[in-house]
Amino acid sequence: MAYDATIQGWSNALDLRDKETQGHSMRVTELTIRLARRMNMSEDAIVNLRRGALLHDIGKMGVPDSVCSNPTR
Repeated sequence: MAYDATIQGWSNALDLRDKETQGHSMRVTELTIRLARRMNMSEDAIVNLRRGALLHDIGKMGVPDSVCSNPTR
């Protein structure tokens, strides 16, 4: 539970950093889980898939705001 809470916290931190994409990680996660269930993936596999979906943008944490917020990107 602590592991999942930590991952959720990181995802929330990403949302706080960029208001324009707020909720993006949760939307990606929900869509990923729906797709995985339609593909009949096991619930054990979906647990790990959910973690990956939540963290798919975690690399942005190491990128300066001036780069992420650059209007020419």
